[in-house]
Amino acid sequence: MFLSELLFFEVKRTVEQRFRTAIVLMVASFFVGFGFATHARAASPATPALSSASSQPTPRAARRIVSLAPSATEWVAALGLVGSLVGVTEQCDFPPEVGKIAKIGSFMRTSVEQVLLKHPTDVVAVEGLPQILIQKLSARGARVHLLKINRLSDFSQQVLLLGQALGADEIAKQWAEKFKILNAPADVRPSAKKVMLVVALQPLYVATPRSWLSELFERAGFQNALRGLPSFPSDVDFASLALESALSVRSDQWILFSEEQAAHARLEAQAMKLIERIQVRPRPELRILSADLFTRPGPRVLQALQMIQEQRR
Repeated sequence: MFLSELLFFEVKRTVEQRFRTAIVLMVASFFVGFGFATHARAASPATPALSSASSQPTPRAARRIVSLAPSATEWVAALGLVGSLVGVTEQCDFPPEVGKIAKIGSFMRTSVEQVLLKHPTDVVAVEGLPQILIQKLSARGARVHLLKINRLSDFSQQVLLLGQALGADEIAKQWAEKFKILNAPADVRPSAKKVMLVVALQPLYVATPRSWLSELFERAGFQNALRGLPSFPSDVDFASLALESALSVRSDQWILFSEEQAAHARLEAQAMKLIERIQVRPRPELRILSADLFTRPGPRVLQALQMIQEQRR
């Protein structure tokens, strides 16, 4: 998996199609303002809601769920429905017990045929799933639920809606109560450490101050180094950033996200080559965190918040 769901599903797009690789995302983009290429939904004041083919949940005993994204699998598991999962993607690896569940292909290349072979009553995915795929699944009787998480405040709402759709209301309410901590005002002080949240290095792709990932770090007391920059696009969650622009931004720390421990050293070496080109002194420190924990908008966001809060102390 190249960079979890941020570069494929969770990044909102202005056209209804799924790009197959992060490289395609960058080539298809256009540059605006401060050297950014944007891939985002249009700004909306309304909080996005889980979309579902039906408002009536399937009886628990008869439920057969297919998950089309790692974060979707984590949400289903958090609702106590691992036993109802009959298909997951090759990238779904948490919780560990989902490793025994049949794989229906990659979340980057969904096969409707493989999904339908599992005779699902419910399909859980994330925003960005092609409409043609939704129509095909719905036509065969599957209820398609799309998780839409753009801000930290969406976590509580989405788990309640998914719980209602899957008949797990009580567990969902317990999670929503836990997520209230995400809605507390961020304690970002003028002296807060400024961080550049780099979700992909080649090409450079960053979390903007608008994103839920940026909100998470600001909730822990950090400040996004891109906040307040002139000509910065204010209506996108994640954006590619021209290298020259990144090197000119004043930051205390670059935070990168690695898919696996074995890749840390290589990623660190690549990042240090870029940081050494920064003229501003002192140069930012480098920190590498788990991509699976920090870039999937799932229930483990609470664990991620606790981790960065503890490391900040």
